Amino acid sequence: EQAPLDDSDMSPLTMRVMCDKSLLYSEKKRQWTWHKKWTLPRFSVELLSEGALLTSSGLTVHVTAVVFNEDRLDEVGLSGTTSVLCVGGNCSFQSLFFKSTSFNNKGASFHLLIGVVHSPDLP
Repeated sequence: EQAPLDDSDMSPLTMRVMCDKSLLYSEKKRQWTWHKKWTLPRFSVELLSEGALLTSSGLTVHVTAVVFNEDRLDEVGLSGTTSVLCVGGNCSFQSLFFKSTSFNNKGASFHLLIGVVHSPDLP
């Protein structure tokens, strides 16, 4: 089942993210851990509306790494291709690295922030 994207009636978007392998979990710190020099696992993103894959053109998925800093998000960034055109409701990211370390960010945990932009002029 596939759903077209209608600009006049934007339905809620559901994003499903799947990793090829798990990140490391530290029981001691009770958080996921990763090393700056390690490549993040390959992950794919599915965009759905009302349970159906979005097949509309012009959807770009962006990913970055952020830390929470009091009342705002600060970008720490990723190296690699962080913006991908979504085709048939799917896209994937690979060979991404963190640009910084939690040590350099006062021990703050990193979070992956994934956003979707609709540009009707894109194929």
